[in-house]
Formats: sequence, structure tokens, C-alpha cells
Amino acid sequence: MSKKQKNKQSHHVVTVAQQLSYSGPLPHPNHFQQYENILPGAADRILKQAESQTTHRQSIEKKVIDSNIFNERLGIFLNFLLSLCIIAGGFLIVILSKNAWGYVAILGTPLLSGGIFLGTKYIEKKKVKEDN
Repeated sequence: MSKKQKNKQSHHVVTVAQQLSYSGPLPHPNHFQQYENILPGAADRILKQAESQTTHRQSIEKKVIDSNIFNERLGIFLNFLLSLCIIAGGFLIVILSKNAWGYVAILGTPLLSGGIFLGTKYIEKKKVKEDN
């Protein structure tokens, strides 16, 4: 090769960039070894912390679910008790005064309670469909 040809040769520089992304409650698996190198036992501590947080969150969710179930059952029981009282009052009105309001209390209470129950279930189903 002559000097002219050597001067005309060009040099190409290729730059390669790589970007990695990782997301999650725990560090990337490659990072665990680095944590362990810096502080022996660190990887185990990180795993224990994640397990502890998971257990804590699950216990809170269980308490919320149990509370919601209790509140629903209490509401159903109190509604039943109130309905019985109103129906008994309706019978008392009918027996004592032969008033039409007694019949309204007797017949209207179960219809109203049933309507509220069915309406609540309809709204819950609609909300579940919207969430999905």
C-alpha cells in the first residue's frame, strides 16, 4: 500500500450502549452478590425484610376482610331485627285500630328490605365489572 492509500483509510468507531431496567420489590439478582460482598449477610437481610413486609401486608388485608365480613353480617342481623320490630308494630296497629298503616308496615318492610338488598348486590356486581 502506498502512503496515499494509507492516508485515505478511515477509522470507524462504533459505540454500543445498553440500558437495562429492572423493577420489583427485591434488587436484581446480580446485585445480591454485590450486596453480599459489601456486607456479608446483607442479601439474607434483604430477603427477610421482604418476607416480613409481605407477611405484614397479608395480615392487614386479612383484618380488613374479616372486618368487612363482620360488618356485613351485623348489618344483615340488625336489618332483620328492625324489620321484625316494624312488622310486629304493624300487626299491633292492625289488631288495635284496624288501620291500613299496619298493613303497609307488614307488607312494605320485607319488600323494602329485599329491594335494598338486591339494589346493593346490583351495585356491587356493576362495580366489579368496572374494576375488571
